[in-house]
Amino acid sequence: MMEKEMFTDEEKQRIGAGILELHRNSGLSGRKFAASIGFKESDISNLKTEAWKKNRQLIGDQKWLRLAQKSGFTKDAELKLVTGRTSVFDYITEQLRVCQAASTYSLMCDSAGIGKTYACKQYKKENPYVLYIDCSLCPKATQFKRAFSAAAGIASIGSIDEVFEAAILSVKQMTKPLLILDEAGDLNDNVFKLIKRLYNDLEDICGISMFGAGGLKHKIERGIGCNKVGFEELFSRFGRDYGRFTPDPSRTSRADFEEYMRKEMEIVLLANGFNRQTAVMTCRKMQGRDLRAIKRAIKATRMNEMQITVKNPDEQ
Repeated sequence: MMEKEMFTDEEKQRIGAGILELHRNSGLSGRKFAASIGFKESDISNLKTEAWKKNRQLIGDQKWLRLAQKSGFTKDAELKLVTGRTSVFDYITEQLRVCQAASTYSLMCDSAGIGKTYACKQYKKENPYVLYIDCSLCPKATQFKRAFSAAAGIASIGSIDEVFEAAILSVKQMTKPLLILDEAGDLNDNVFKLIKRLYNDLEDICGISMFGAGGLKHKIERGIGCNKVGFEELFSRFGRDYGRFTPDPSRTSRADFEEYMRKEMEIVLLANGFNRQTAVMTCRKMQGRDLRAIKRAIKATRMNEMQITVKNPDEQ
């Protein structure tokens, strides 16, 4: 008896369509795009021609699972969140646009849970030549070099230094590239010297935007205070500005920040089908929380609605 596959053919088509859309928006060749998401060019070709329908072994369950993760696919389409254009989302989107268009540099150290990562990922999905690195996954220098190289579409073949140099050359050949360093506060201190190196090699060629929370600000301030190599120069190159956007609880009252976030949460709820009264009540219950909690509340509400609408078999 044939083992049941993880995804139906209809779901595989949706996953494939999502990957191909990412490819179109990336601006990269098939080979470089495939490398940037950890696949081979033949995998992208098999998605495009749907050759997997004739030969199921071309793309196995584990590969489909990885493709689903890269495309943001969810089995229950009803649970997919709609983007709420909060003031933070619009601010970050505009900041990234300017950095990419003018090949400039920006640093943002703001509170956790305000939507920084979501805005960065959405920008990458919708714009060409954007390299996104989740620094929490590559805190060490060697890991960071590999992550940067993969984002630039360079397969990890040869020594890590050779691959890193090839990645820098690849970025230089792109049209108005942008490097987004998210969760940068998780990076080891020696990685900041690599970022300084990237700045020097890609100045006026590639914009760089670095994002983090209080940990990133503390790391930069500590590095400068201890005269650690690279920190003073890097902070200077990023304009000596931490770029906070939301009210700072350490300088104003905590209530100001919570009121600001209440309005942001309400925008997300309204965008995802909540009426204003329900949105206001939900935000009141969520006082002191952030957008991550709101996303969980939206998914929980939708799951309850889906269960309510499922008919009892005996009633059919």
